[in-house]
Amino acid sequence: MSGNAIIAPNAWFLTGHGVTVTLEPGLTGEQRVTYQDANRSLSFPGEDRNITQEETAIGTLVTVPIVRTVDVGNSTFSFLLPRMNLLGGTSHAVHTVGIMAHNRIFAGAVGHSQLSTYTTIALSGTASQIQT
Repeated sequence: MSGNAIIAPNAWFLTGHGVTVTLEPGLTGEQRVTYQDANRSLSFPGEDRNITQEETAIGTLVTVPIVRTVDVGNSTFSFLLPRMNLLGGTSHAVHTVGIMAHNRIFAGAVGHSQLSTYTTIALSGTASQIQT
């Protein structure tokens, strides 16, 4: 690969407010996600069907499950990957946002309840291209 080639990052290392999240290529080339906060450390291998990536008008939204229950609800963590270009094999600083979603099955009065609540987290770190 030429040192002057413009490429998209395939590895993201992000931290903020006690949360660390990474997205990088696994051994098979598929993306893998790791998530860590004060209470848990989770790893989602590339073949894990629990990783969702959605292209949106503002970037790629990556979501992983954090807490799963069958009777109360669940929590997910999403982080937004902005579109960027890298020159050659360089890394670049990135600032983005993470969203912790708490999804309840039941809450408050029946039929008049907000079932999902969100906490946003400012994330910063680096975006780079890793050869697999």
